[in-house]
Amino acid sequence: MATFDVSAATRPPIVIGATGIDEILQNVRIILATLAYSVPLDRAFAGGGNFIDTPSPYAAQSRMAAIVGQVEKYEPRVKVTGITFEALAISDAMDGVLAPVLQITLREGVEL
Repeated sequence: MATFDVSAATRPPIVIGATGIDEILQNVRIILATLAYSVPLDRAFAGGGNFIDTPSPYAAQSRMAAIVGQVEKYEPRVKVTGITFEALAISDAMDGVLAPVLQITLREGVEL
């Protein structure tokens, strides 16, 4: 089964009418990039900001749990198999700004 990496740092243009794996990867990137409470008809879409200003190890674990829950809820065709965090720049790492990178696989039975 193929594993795909999806980074919150990459923001390619949205493709209207994307299909197959491109659609799935685009959906996961949108979930990662959407701010909490910013979708008017679905305020629960995307993760909350309750991890902001918390100690790094706790924030990372809290953020991981939220990411897995949101991605698997709103894109049920995938399973999150791993999450790492990367700094976009050295200054970002010093400020505690990290972007999640997800490793995902397609769930059994998903056909493209």
